Amino acid sequence: MTDGVELTYRAANSVTEIHDSAGRVTQAIGDITRILSEQSASVQEMAGRVHQIADSSVENRDIAICNSQSSDELAELARKLQQVVTGFKIA
Repeated sequence: MTDGVELTYRAANSVTEIHDSAGRVTQAIGDITRILSEQSASVQEMAGRVHQIADSSVENRDIAICNSQSSDELAELARKLQQVVTGFKIA
């Protein structure tokens, strides 16, 4: 009978260890889930910021093109003005 009692205690201890281990696994799964959720939110925020930077780059490129065109137009106007001015004589 002593062997039966000893086996019962061992079985109870094993069940307790299994229960404790299951609790730790459940906690670890909860931690992983929380961390993955935070990581997902961070990735989404970074993607949004990258998108904003890309939009700003396109806008800056468009402004640079416009500035270049304006500069070309001003250069042409200056050339034409120079031609007109050379036609005047100072008395």
